[in-house]
Order: sequence, then structure tokens, then C-alpha cells
Amino acid sequence: MRLAATIAAALLAACASGPKQEEHKWAEDALCAMERPWDAPVTTEVLLSLVVRGWDPRTRMATSPAIDCEGRQIAWTGPGLACADNNLAQTHLPPRPLGAEDVVVSQLAPERQLVWVLTNRYASGDASGPVALVERTRRALLVRAQGVLRAFPAKARLRLEKMGKEQLLVAEGERCGAAGTTCDRTVRLLAVRGDRFQPVTFVDERGGCVAPGLVFLLREESDRLESGWRRRYELSSTLTFGAESVAVQEQVVIRDIDPRNPSAPGRLFRRAEGDYTVRLQPDGRFLTAGSPLWGAMRGRPQ
Repeated sequence: MRLAATIAAALLAACASGPKQEEHKWAEDALCAMERPWDAPVTTEVLLSLVVRGWDPRTRMATSPAIDCEGRQIAWTGPGLACADNNLAQTHLPPRPLGAEDVVVSQLAPERQLVWVLTNRYASGDASGPVALVERTRRALLVRAQGVLRAFPAKARLRLEKMGKEQLLVAEGERCGAAGTTCDRTVRLLAVRGDRFQPVTFVDERGGCVAPGLVFLLREESDRLESGWRRRYELSSTLTFGAESVAVQEQVVIRDIDPRNPSAPGRLFRRAEGDYTVRLQPDGRFLTAGSPLWGAMRGRPQ
């Protein structure tokens, strides 16, 4: 489905008077295209048909396995929620019809948006599927870049961020449990490589995995103690994009909760703060100085 350069050039000329584009230089050739007049609505069905090849508007099902607009199998290739994912993070839920709740759209400019389709869901509460940079011209919808994104789908938001001369796709999302509990909130980072969005892994000097390219902004877990009380672990983080690196500042608070009064703040057991930085190397590695607090405080790897 890759367009010939001459066709893409003509389509680009049609929107040359539009708003200033992002600093990243997208390829002149579009990966995929769909004829669509400027005044025609871009519905969920239109985006599904553009981004997921073989999606059936009658049954609303994608092929199994799902494939992107170029005909590539949609498969997540990086670590999911940890360097070594547990069974929940590896378990796919059965396929289901795709609708509006499975399509996330974030507007970058009047004629440009990021579109993520959730074709695969996991028992761990996150989802994966094709993510595409879609450009709208007077005559067509063009896919300028694409890849596979795995992230939490609730309240999902996508954007592009600069890190030095590089650009990253940033996906925020939530995973919520029982009513009244705190929702886990995360940021997933993908590297922008030409017309591809690629998973990243935070590594040490030897290339070993320190963490997936996933930062928890909010996280909560609890364990039952022998006394019958519960020990609750609460993480809060901030993420800062700098000229040369991404900085993560973290705080972990551990409280013991009396089961007779579970809504009370609890008894402080321990508090810790820390930070680490991730710097993109010339060879494409995301080199990490320091390590996330969560694994150390929970007594297990990230």
C-alpha cells in the first residue's frame, strides 16, 4: 500500500498552506492512504478501516492475528510491564469486536493526529495494537508513520516529546481496579525512527534490562501481614523531558493498614525518595543511570 512518491508529493502540495508541522521530518512517501474528501467526517469506522487492514465493518472483528495497514502482523516485541513479564502480562484475552472504545485519537494539529487501535488486550489490564500518525489532506487520509503500542487504555492520551534531537511518542494511560481504589497511571515511551514507532527498553552499561520503556506515575499494591494487617505500597513519580535525557523522580510510601479501619490513612512504616535518568545514546540505546525504587522497595525486580 506504499504510495508512489509522485502521488504523495501531489497530496502534500494540496495542504502546503496548513499549520507548521512537527520538527521531526516525516518521509515524503506515505505508508498507507485512503481517499477521503476534506469535508467528509472521519469516524471510528473510517480510522479502523485505515489503520487495521482486514477489519470487517459488518462483524467489527479484525483478522487473527490482526495486521496493520501495510499488511504486517501486529505484535508487541518489547518488555510489557517488567523486564520479565509474569503470566498475567503474557496472557492475551480472547478477541472481541472493535468499536469506539478501542480507538484512541489525540489531535496534534488540525490536519494531524495520533491514532491507537486496541486490537489485543491482556489479563494484566493493558492493551496493544497499531499506533499511527495520520495526516488529513484535501483528498485523502495518509498514514505517515506507524508501529505497535502497548499501554494502559483508560483515559489514554498520546503526544510527541523532544529529547535532544530525537522525538518520542509518549502514551499516558490508567489501569483501575475495584471502585474506591487508586488507579495505576503510566507513561509508555516509543522511539520515533523515521516512519516507525519502536518499543524501547531502559538498559545499563552492559545492555541488561533495567526497566521496560514504561514509567509508573501512580502505583499501589498491598500484601497481607501475619498479624492480619495489610501493608500498602504507594508510588508517585514525575517525569521531566530535558535537552539530553528523561529524568524520573520517585517517592514510595509504605503504610500498615488496620483491617478494622481500612479507610484510615494507616501507620507509616517507611518512606523513600529517589531518581534516575535515561539518556539516548548514539547507538540508539536508552542508557539508565540509577534504577527505579519500586523493585527495591518491593523486594523484587522491576
